[in-house]
Amino acid sequence: MHEYILFAILGLTAGSIFAALAMGLVTTYRGTGVINFAQAAIAAWGAYVYAELSSTGVLVLPIGQIRLGGPWSAGPAFIAGVASAALLGLILHLIVFRPLHGAPPLAKVVATVGLLLALDALITLRFGAEPIAVAPLLPSGDVTVAGLSFSESVVWLAGVTVLVMGGLWSWGGTRARESRREPRWRTSAQRRSPATRPTDWRR
Repeated sequence: MHEYILFAILGLTAGSIFAALAMGLVTTYRGTGVINFAQAAIAAWGAYVYAELSSTGVLVLPIGQIRLGGPWSAGPAFIAGVASAALLGLILHLIVFRPLHGAPPLAKVVATVGLLLALDALITLRFGAEPIAVAPLLPSGDVTVAGLSFSESVVWLAGVTVLVMGGLWSWGGTRARESRREPRWRTSAQRRSPATRPTDWRR
């Protein structure tokens, strides 16, 4: 029985990563109307930027690179990696997703799959095909619960994912309630305002 519980706890790592990618996918779709299959590649770009900064102190750009001294600590490197992924997503939104707003769904899918392949090739070209090992970002000490030992990073990753999920859920619920109230408010205002009533010119 303990083995099943242990495997369930260890599965939280992969589950949290998949949940985070799914939240990004849904948020992008709600904002742009595009199912972005290149979401994982954009996240991978940020992860590689973080790994390169934390190991060599080099900021790798799609074209060229900038040497910023020695290896960075985990915090600033993580912020730079997230910022680079966000900037890449903004650029792709302006040059790809925004023009596709009124395109057929199949065209949007083909475009995002093409972006996925292009970004994957770009990552291989700029960072190489070999895996990059870096120090863990989250605390990685051992935790023992009911005789089961597992990494502390599992708990941190699951906790951060749940917090982000709760924030998105709360924000989405607030936006949904506002959108439901807005038509009723406008309708009641139109009833109260004589200026907005249709005029019968036959009188």
